[in-house]
Amino acid sequence: MRYYCSIVFLVLLHVSTFAQEQAVKKVDTTISWKPTIKLNWSDFQGKVNPNTFGKAKTSYKIEIIPENVKVDGKDRIHGYKSLTTEARFYKRQSWTTISANDTIVLSHERLHFDIAELFARKIRKEFIKLQNNKEARFSAYSQAYSLFWKACRQYQKQFDLETNHGRELDLNIAWSHKVKLAIESLSEYK
Repeated sequence: MRYYCSIVFLVLLHVSTFAQEQAVKKVDTTISWKPTIKLNWSDFQGKVNPNTFGKAKTSYKIEIIPENVKVDGKDRIHGYKSLTTEARFYKRQSWTTISANDTIVLSHERLHFDIAELFARKIRKEFIKLQNNKEARFSAYSQAYSLFWKACRQYQKQFDLETNHGRELDLNIAWSHKVKLAIESLSEYK
C-alpha cells in the first residue's frame, strides 16, 4: 500500500510539473498585447528563412480565451459569457535581420501587433453584443471571429502596401496615428 501511494504521488508530481512547464513555455514564447509593453528586437527570436522577403516578420494571432471551450451537440457553448479575445505576439515565429538600433523598421513591426489588438477589440465588442443577446451558439462566435480575422489580415496587407513595408516613413507615421486613434475609440473593449 505504501509503495502504491508513493507511485501515485510521483505520477501526480510529474503531471503537475509537466503542466507548469508547459504554462511557462507558453508565457516565455508569447507576449500578450498591453498598452505599456512595446516590442523590442530581442523579442524576435525566430530563425530567419533565407528565402523570405523582408527585414523582419511579426507573427501574431488573435486568440479566443478561454482556449478550451465546451460545445454540446446542439452547438451551445458552456460558459459563453466568459469568451473574449487576446492579441498575442509569437517570439519564436517572429524574426529580424535588422541591427538593434534600427527603430524605423521596429516601429513598423510594432504597428502590426497594434493592428492585431485593434481587431481583437473589434471581436470583443462583437462577442459582448452576442453575449448580451444571450447567444450561446458556437457557430455565431466562430462566424464573428472569422469575419474580423479576415478583415484584420486584409488591413495588415493594406498597411504594408501603403507604407511599402515601412519604407515610406511619413505614411508609416500616419498609419500609426490612425491605428492609435482606432484603438482608443474602442477603449471600453480593452
